[in-house]
Amino acid sequence: MSSKGKYQLFTYKLDEYLIFYPSLNSNRKIMAFSVISVQEVIDLIEILKEYVEKRIIYYYSVQIDFDLQKTMIICFRDEQKENIIKSFYILKNQLDSFSKKIHIYANKLLESKFFDLMIDWNDHNIEINQKINALDIINRKRERNLKMYYVDLRLNNDYDNGFLVSFIKILKNYFTKGVLIFNFKHNSEKEYVFSPFLLLLLENYQREDAENLINDIYEYRILSLKKLYLEDIILIIWRISDSYETKNLKSLMEIFNKNHSKKKEIYRDFLYKLKKKFSDLEIKYHHINDKLILIEKKDLIVIVPSLKYNDIREILEKFYPKYSISLITFNKLDHENISKIDKIRDLKRLNIIYFEDFEYDLLKFN
Repeated sequence: MSSKGKYQLFTYKLDEYLIFYPSLNSNRKIMAFSVISVQEVIDLIEILKEYVEKRIIYYYSVQIDFDLQKTMIICFRDEQKENIIKSFYILKNQLDSFSKKIHIYANKLLESKFFDLMIDWNDHNIEINQKINALDIINRKRERNLKMYYVDLRLNNDYDNGFLVSFIKILKNYFTKGVLIFNFKHNSEKEYVFSPFLLLLLENYQREDAENLINDIYEYRILSLKKLYLEDIILIIWRISDSYETKNLKSLMEIFNKNHSKKKEIYRDFLYKLKKKFSDLEIKYHHINDKLILIEKKDLIVIVPSLKYNDIREILEKFYPKYSISLITFNKLDHENISKIDKIRDLKRLNIIYFEDFEYDLLKFN
């Protein structure tokens, strides 16, 4: 179906826990892949980082689907098959003693999991055609588009351990099938680098501007479309990128932290629904910062996970009565206490709303 210089997609051989790809030219490097199902990846990343640095493995990728199911694809490379098998069993022995929540696929199930990337790429009925910035996938008379996006993770305080759940939830609102992949390796300068990218399988009816809407939610270009060519298919199946960046691994690890921040997830979900409603109603707004949204230049929405009286006083001194203010609270006790303060409750152009009571469908600004 597809080749990338030295390898072809269907020249592989299955050998228990590994899928082998022989080189087709004088390079003579053999590529081999193992597929592992995991519940949590945060501890494994540290282990695999060491294996990459020691050249025991060539690279690895973390694949997360829209149901938050996590799979790891581990790649080995060597001139000798025996060396690859030896490296694999060094890793397997450690993983076997590491956790019972790890499953290493073998034989036909390995083959199935390796080629199962939104569709079964091992199905020989698939027809693939080049399109502008996408690949047209036709399978059993069903036509869909495959698109790939680079994901720009600006690792800071906003990208805490609630980001991953929130980001995928937003993606699911626009797309039916997709996987988020984090690809880790060493570059030629021996730096530990990674590349996050998104693969989407789009139905013809899905809106073309969804990419821009998601970028608007994050207020920067978090998704950048990559132009795909037919020869890129093998890289997609191998879950490997062609664009890498160096990041602080400690900051990146917070994304995979299983103790994700429920508060941040609720906050981001509320913000997403609010902005979507603005877009649906064609309401003009300006997101001043992570707490303040100015609507039609006259109404101000204040969104904060935790709010105290001094915070309100500062907001009122700065913005009231110039703007009508809707104060969205996320802590029930804070909300009840603030609502009891006479000086605040009596202000006619101030509304204090608990986020669960906010009615998006009634949202209007005249």
